[in-house]
Amino acid sequence: MSKRKKALFVTHDVSLYGASRSLQTLLTNLEDVDVDLVVKKRLKGKWDLNEINAFFNKKAKLIKEFHLPHPGIYKGSEWKDYRIKLNDLLWKSNSKAFYKFIQANDYDFIHLNSIVLHQLIRKELPAFIHIREIFNGSQTSVFDSLRNARGVIFIDEATEEPFKDLKLQNSTILNNPFDMRHLHEVVNSDLIQKHSLEGKTVFSIIGSVAPVKGVELAIRAFKEVKCENAVLLIVGKSNNEAYIKLCKELAGNDLRIIFYGEEADIGKIYAMSDYIIRCDPQFCVGRTVYEGLYAGCHVILPGHEHNREALFDLDRFTDSITLYPPQDTDILAKVIEKKSHQKIFDRNFSTNIPSHLQQFNQFISEKL
Repeated sequence: MSKRKKALFVTHDVSLYGASRSLQTLLTNLEDVDVDLVVKKRLKGKWDLNEINAFFNKKAKLIKEFHLPHPGIYKGSEWKDYRIKLNDLLWKSNSKAFYKFIQANDYDFIHLNSIVLHQLIRKELPAFIHIREIFNGSQTSVFDSLRNARGVIFIDEATEEPFKDLKLQNSTILNNPFDMRHLHEVVNSDLIQKHSLEGKTVFSIIGSVAPVKGVELAIRAFKEVKCENAVLLIVGKSNNEAYIKLCKELAGNDLRIIFYGEEADIGKIYAMSDYIIRCDPQFCVGRTVYEGLYAGCHVILPGHEHNREALFDLDRFTDSITLYPPQDTDILAKVIEKKSHQKIFDRNFSTNIPSHLQQFNQFISEKL
């Protein structure tokens, strides 16, 4: 960007996963931009704004809280109708204050970190929206919102597909930012000893323990694996008590299956892992795939060979990617069985930050 700009970043979520981690990485490395941040006001309790600023590496000069909409308009959403309606009512109650805040600060551009924030777009605002989720078609007003956005950033072809007929002239596909170089400094000896991982081939499934992530599929497949030298780490928390109970019942007394829980320093998991597994119902890449690849892990994900072409940096990572037919427990089990005898020793911790920032800055500048 030719001159220093003032930008507002709006996020619906502050957590250890997905959209939050992508925004964290972007803001950490973004230069020549003065950043203000809006976070979604909690329905219960209050945010510790100092903790939030620390999470985003103290890049925000100002942090404000507003009620924001959160419609369940993406595949895999588990939001209940009553919460969606409540968020919408609360958003309407403070929307005037939100736009008054924007007007008072005269931002060069506004970045909305998820498709669920599409209602914030107004034609007169320099608003850019990041589409990180696959639209489920349930709220057609999204189409008008995207037409009115100054720019639309899709993270891959799958997130762009539902909007192909719009023929947007102000859109681009840009992979998320990843930087795993810091893993050179990770020391995991205590965790390796605690979970008896020394010399084991470690398979990790990372994220919320929820049906949409297919965690039970990973457990069923792993239970078919005979190798005693393999370990399945289930990393993440669950807000679905019935589902986590089901998963633990499926795991039974198999000591090779470890419910690790949530890990704030997720780099430790990648540093310990040989393989990252995805068990989504359909071909789905997700942040953990690329974090794994940039961390030198191999990845196992649902899809068919033609889906391979949709992946970024394929020439660099193709030998580290294994696809299996979605929802096919037997074939996944065979893949895990084979890979359990192939521990990954040759690790290269890398990044795509320079190219990501160059493309992000260029797109923003062109559309302003």
